[in-house]
Amino acid sequence: MRRTGPDALLLGVQAPPEPQQAHDGMWQSLVEDAWRRSQEAAAAGQPAAALLWLERAHRMTPGNGAVAAALSGALLQAGDPARAAALFRPLAQRDGMPEAWAGLAASHRMLGEVEQAVEAMAAAAEAAIRVADSRRGVHLDQVGCREQ
Repeated sequence: MRRTGPDALLLGVQAPPEPQQAHDGMWQSLVEDAWRRSQEAAAAGQPAAALLWLERAHRMTPGNGAVAAALSGALLQAGDPARAAALFRPLAQRDGMPEAWAGLAASHRMLGEVEQAVEAMAAAAEAAIRVADSRRGVHLDQVGCREQ
């Protein structure tokens, strides 16, 4: 399974970015290099360096969800909940990722915005239920037992 949530970088999951400007092979190579270096820095216990490389990859591919998710998680861990929230919010709203909603909730909580944190956690729970239901539905379809 390809993880793209905020913990993807920290878990060492390989989810190489797909640059928005893939027409230029050199550009793609630079983005992949930044992503690889961020993973290496995180694995070496160098979160500040990993963050710098993720920020570079994000500047180069601002619409890439995998990079944005990894960067938002790294920002949250670095103690920058305002910037993390700014990245988590569009991921949560656009993609409905439970991890992004949970990250947004954590960001709001760190900012002392309890009401927004509760709302984001409720959205995280709803998104997780949707994901579980869709997976359950796929499984039931596979065995011919889809509930009506």
